[in-house]
Amino acid sequence: MLFADLALARRLEAAETSISVEVVAAYQQIRPRLGATSEPIAGTTAIFTGVDSPLTQVFGLGLYEPVTDAHLDRLETFFFSRQAGVNIELCPLADPGLALKLAERNYRVIEFSNVLVRELRPLDAEMPPPTEVTVHQLVPEKVDQWALTVAKSFVPDSSPSAEIIDLFQAVFHMRTSTCFLAEIEGKPVGGGMLCIHDGIGGLAATSTLEGYRNRGVQSALISARIAEAAGEGCEMAMVTTGPGTTSQRNVERFGFRVVYTRTKFFRPFVTV
Repeated sequence: MLFADLALARRLEAAETSISVEVVAAYQQIRPRLGATSEPIAGTTAIFTGVDSPLTQVFGLGLYEPVTDAHLDRLETFFFSRQAGVNIELCPLADPGLALKLAERNYRVIEFSNVLVRELRPLDAEMPPPTEVTVHQLVPEKVDQWALTVAKSFVPDSSPSAEIIDLFQAVFHMRTSTCFLAEIEGKPVGGGMLCIHDGIGGLAATSTLEGYRNRGVQSALISARIAEAAGEGCEMAMVTTGPGTTSQRNVERFGFRVVYTRTKFFRPFVTV
């Protein structure tokens, strides 16, 4: 049984950071003018993939060493020099003094998210597929279709921005990612991705088009990625969801459990 201690938190947050660093590398390959970059700070890595990108943030701060004012100065300079605000996904096992330092610098709490984990066994590689929903590993010819399907799922009431579509196109080019497309009767209805780092299979971007919800699409995507992660020899799978959401309920049905809740601290961009 996995114990939610500092060692596990460091491993999970390192996996998140590694995935983000790979997205930076993918952007540098296919969208070099974006200026995606990263910088090691206080044992972890700050990530920039665009001013409004959900990946422009930092994971794991305060898990590896005490965070000093000099560290925070560097972190703020990294983001502010690119006209981006600072988003810090703070793990509750981080340096206890860090939250106070952030409050003193006028950071505010804007979000909570649950990190869930499931141990994997070899038999999970044989998890049976559902009947109505077909899940395929993505091929290059369908990258644009997959990116648009996933993007539309996250913004059902409006057209997805070019930046969001670009993000999902970029993740296909990550070295350790595998993307999955869900179809019903040959029509794309959802998608998701699996990223592997240090024996951890990270499930992300799970999405279903609005008109196809409650038909088992998320369950099919979760099942396919658990099987893939187990087949690749992963020890555990992880996923991040909003607290109390349908997504959390769906993964808990597959045996995931909450190991901790992150708090997102934010400081708006200021001129440096």
